[in-house]
Amino acid sequence: MADHITKKIMEHLSFLDKLTDLTKKINFESNQDQSNKVLSLINNRERLIQIIQQMERKIHIAISKENKNNDFIFQIYGTWKSDIKRSYKIICDLDKLSMNNFYNLKRSTKEKISKAFSLNQSHSAYLTNSLELY
Repeated sequence: MADHITKKIMEHLSFLDKLTDLTKKINFESNQDQSNKVLSLINNRERLIQIIQQMERKIHIAISKENKNNDFIFQIYGTWKSDIKRSYKIICDLDKLSMNNFYNLKRSTKEKISKAFSLNQSHSAYLTNSLELY
């Protein structure tokens, strides 16, 4: 049983690494003003988070069923929990950077829309005044 739990933990940590990489990619793409790519990556990230959560639940259930006197399993469990905490901290820091990039992208988009609206207003005013209506 210990080998099964260890294998599940290693698989879970591998998925956490994938989540970290995906979050880094989201951060990079959001910094490059690639909103379509970012949206697709965020959707994939959500699915990956759901998979990771399911894996965590299964590991917790397997460990709770394990013999309480098995020090090896509980040592692995402690190491696993500290690895999870470290990964979540990295991901949270990357999310903060991404949110800052999203805020800047939103501000930039608002400015572009405002400029386009202003240009459109001035062109329409010019065209309206220059036409003679009969």
